[in-house]
Amino acid sequence: MAYTSNQDRKLLFIDSETTGLSPDFNEVIEWAGVLTEPDGITVLKTFEAKVKPLHMDRFDPKAKEVNGYNEAEWADAPDAVLTAAEMHTMARDAILVGQNVSFDEGFLTAFLKQHGLKPTWHYHKVDTMGLAWPLIKNGAIDGLSLANLAKWAGVEQTKPHRAMSDVLCVQKVYLALMAKYATL
Repeated sequence: MAYTSNQDRKLLFIDSETTGLSPDFNEVIEWAGVLTEPDGITVLKTFEAKVKPLHMDRFDPKAKEVNGYNEAEWADAPDAVLTAAEMHTMARDAILVGQNVSFDEGFLTAFLKQHGLKPTWHYHKVDTMGLAWPLIKNGAIDGLSLANLAKWAGVEQTKPHRAMSDVLCVQKVYLALMAKYATL
């Protein structure tokens, strides 16, 4: 296999909605991914899917409130095995990008493991919160939430805490942050 430099790797913008905060205990109920060329702009593939929770007794009430879970909307969720296979394929050799990307990576790792798959993404990750740290330090933003970063970037966050909406917002925030650093 030929070596690919980091700046030449595809980017996979990811987001998940979950039943709580622990990938060892809680479950993913929604996945979204946008795979791009290294420029972060050219979209190669998008994917989103709901996942039916298997352990409703582990669903944190606050998580249910935040992500708006309701059984009717999840009634036709695709088979979780197919969702895991698609996320596994999209992530191959890509650099994961997200808002608090370690959170999503932890859940993606656990989700794949449940379905007999191993992580295939590159070990480097890009976190928009980390990229925005200098902005909070110099007072340009009020906090590191996606809502604050979207406001700074002039991006509308259409449906907060819905996986695809958040992925698309993160992608735009990422591009705004990269544009900001390109001027330095």
